[in-house]
Amino acid sequence: MPIQNPHQLNLPPSLRGDGLVLPYETHTPTIGEEVYLAANSVVIGRIQLGDHASVWFGAVLRGDIAPIEVGEGSNIQDNAVLHVGDDDPCIVGRNVVVGHLAMLHGCKIEDDCTIGMSAVILNKALIGKGSLVGAGALVTQGTIVPPYSLVLGSPAKVVRELTEQERKGAAVFAPKYVGVARNYREQSIE
Repeated sequence: MPIQNPHQLNLPPSLRGDGLVLPYETHTPTIGEEVYLAANSVVIGRIQLGDHASVWFGAVLRGDIAPIEVGEGSNIQDNAVLHVGDDDPCIVGRNVVVGHLAMLHGCKIEDDCTIGMSAVILNKALIGKGSLVGAGALVTQGTIVPPYSLVLGSPAKVVRELTEQERKGAAVFAPKYVGVARNYREQSIE
């Protein structure tokens, strides 16, 4: 099957960029309103991207053997990888920041979380609402993180609950990326 790009799939004009949007078997990605796919991002198969989500340069979302969902306003930053296990979808909630080079594999990230750069989160792990997983953390298979936790280390451990100030500080990044993605779309930066 030849490689297809968004222009060949007749995606809405609000979607700009040259990100590859590829079907897998009978599944084609579902893309919400005002989504930004950067030039060399790749979105394959059973993918659902919520409104105002963004997938940045070099990121790969491969929904081949199970689905991937990315919630409204969430961003998957440069060179991040989202993949799945046989019975383990990858679910990213609303307003989630997935940092550069992060790897999410068959896990669930609840709303309003921040996943630090180069963090790895493995199958069946659950990151509770509003949590912050630090850069370089390794969240092992099946780990359950309570809401509003600070998670650090390799293997990762819950260090403490986030303070109110830390929660407010982290809450600015997802909306900021919605604005940056809007600028890229408007300027047709591909």
